[in-house]
Amino acid sequence: MKNKKRILTIFLFLSIFMLLFSCRVPKAEWKGTIEEVNGVTVITNPKEPMYGEAFIRLEEDLCIGMETEYEDYMFADIRSIQVDNDEDIIVLDWKLNLIKVFDKNGKHKMTFGKHGEGPGEIQQPGRMYLKGDKDIGILDYSNSRFSYFSKEGECLKEIGLGKYSTLPRVIPDSRGFLYGDTLEREERFKRVLIKFNPDLTPVMTITDMERPLRRREFTPINKQLVYQVMADDRFIWANNFEYTFHIVDPSGKLIRKIIKDYDPVKITEEEKERITGDLLGDEVLPPGYEVVFPQHYPPIYYFRCDEKGKIYVRTYARNEQGLIKWDVFNEEGHYILSFFHPEEDLIFVIKKDRAYSFGEDNEEGIPVVKRYRMIGK
Repeated sequence: MKNKKRILTIFLFLSIFMLLFSCRVPKAEWKGTIEEVNGVTVITNPKEPMYGEAFIRLEEDLCIGMETEYEDYMFADIRSIQVDNDEDIIVLDWKLNLIKVFDKNGKHKMTFGKHGEGPGEIQQPGRMYLKGDKDIGILDYSNSRFSYFSKEGECLKEIGLGKYSTLPRVIPDSRGFLYGDTLEREERFKRVLIKFNPDLTPVMTITDMERPLRRREFTPINKQLVYQVMADDRFIWANNFEYTFHIVDPSGKLIRKIIKDYDPVKITEEEKERITGDLLGDEVLPPGYEVVFPQHYPPIYYFRCDEKGKIYVRTYARNEQGLIKWDVFNEEGHYILSFFHPEEDLIFVIKKDRAYSFGEDNEEGIPVVKRYRMIGK
């Protein structure tokens, strides 16, 4: 009899607990639309996220770079970071031409890189990516080549850029195909986004985007093509002035569009002066030149994808504290929530519910790499 009463008491307790818990979970209702247009799934999102006031909280749990007495833990100028499936953190220091590898606890494992023009050497590394979560790809502007290295520092392969030396980035997928946008100045001035074979011969044009070429104008904010390779080798791209993502399967077929409504963010006169000053520094524009801004910021600054297919978009919108707004889309392309983060701390990788960033940590301008736990997802 006592056992029956005990079981009944436990059952009632659990029932009350589950009822209270379910009441605390926000009821979500996505208010967008989905339609099929010529074989393409088009997801249109409203301005407000599915979960309303819900947001992600970033809790710092690792910082690399503050141990200034140890050279292996110091950086001169971080240009890129990547994280593999072992959670090793790979950091590109473009000023020192070095790649540093740390384990998930922040312990230094390896430093490699040698300045120069010879085989396996690096002269001006601008971008770094992972091919299939394994090989490290380095875009070397001065040597005009894309090089693959192992995590142990062995140079595996070098690909000359040739006539594609204007590529601002080259992103490999797991099979070695490369994606990049190049500048063409034939009849019109435009950027062309191309899929390349592993030897950098073109396979197909994904899209192109005209950019007006106006003489005697300095334009600090321009139209750009922003893009990423997703974990399953789908390719995703957008024009930064249009809040529309295009997802292409590995064969090059457009399979999905993700569209979001938004409120344009006006560029104030004070911001125009600050941006111009940051870009020009002590330089002065030649006589007859003028600085030209659009009326509003583009809706997309840049974006990142995690291994599950979620999309994280850094915008130009800010909250009252001056933090930058990030929009988050789930695997289905639904706008689910947003969070805010300091502008100077660049989130570069999101993986396994962790966000990895780089920036300067204090007034001395010490470059650091940080990792955050993403709480509330």
